Amino acid sequence: MDWFFNQGKPEEAMESYRDLMDRNYRMVPATRNVLLETLLKRDRKKEAWDLFHDMLDDHTPPTFQAVNSDTFNMMVHECFKEGKLTEAIDLFKRAGKAEKSKPFWMDVAVYNSMITRLCELEVMEEAEQYYQALCNKSLAPDVNTYKTLIDAYIKVDNIENMLDKYSKMVEAGLRVIPAYANKWFLFMIEKDKRGFYAPFNIRQYGVVWAWEFYYHAY
Repeated sequence: MDWFFNQGKPEEAMESYRDLMDRNYRMVPATRNVLLETLLKRDRKKEAWDLFHDMLDDHTPPTFQAVNSDTFNMMVHECFKEGKLTEAIDLFKRAGKAEKSKPFWMDVAVYNSMITRLCELEVMEEAEQYYQALCNKSLAPDVNTYKTLIDAYIKVDNIENMLDKYSKMVEAGLRVIPAYANKWFLFMIEKDKRGFYAPFNIRQYGVVWAWEFYYHAY
């Protein structure tokens, strides 16, 4: 497909795609995701969405897994790129319509993708809802989850929610990258939240530069 597209022959590219689909091969997510990515990249949106829905129909775990987190991440990204927030949210509820198809069990990667896109739009209430849903499903938020939310709350100047996520990240014992922690630490200094550092072992996480700044300033 890519070869034909690169040669300026879109009809031949789609002909090869339709020929492959007509063979009804059972393709694993890694294979169909490549097709999905190509269709989206070449602005073949209808065919991409048709393929996505076919993948949902074929998803019949434990017998056969037809979609994975990369599949949903691509479609979530596409929805946000088109400015379709409602459709992106709807993706989390979608399942195949075939008799034996089952919903995909969303993992942390898919939740992180949605939270990241919502934070980019600064719709923090919705981002918070997905964070809570992630926790309620007994899935553990990871470093990326907390970093995304903390950075977003700093961006919208919401110190209380920033501190809440910061505290939960520390309580979870997640490793904090020093470059990130320096930024958060300085934000707390600016907001005069010096009393909040107690639960955070600054030297353990290597936040030396911010600590020295704080020591000399106060």
